[in-house]
Amino acid sequence: MAQNEEIIMLRNEVNSLKEMVENIAVLINKKFIQELYGEVKNIEAGDYLSEEEFEQKHKIKIH
Repeated sequence: MAQNEEIIMLRNEVNSLKEMVENIAVLINKKFIQELYGEVKNIEAGDYLSEEEFEQKHKIKIH
């Protein structure tokens, strides 16, 4: 009986962690999208970054 309760608690904790990770991923994506909008404005103004500069600035690898 105690083992079943422990399993249920562990499942709940795993589900909570999964939800936290999903929320963090959404926030990271939102931040990156905002950065991309900033880059769009720069491009519209004629200020282009090279691929290397973009990767360094945003800490992302373009494939």
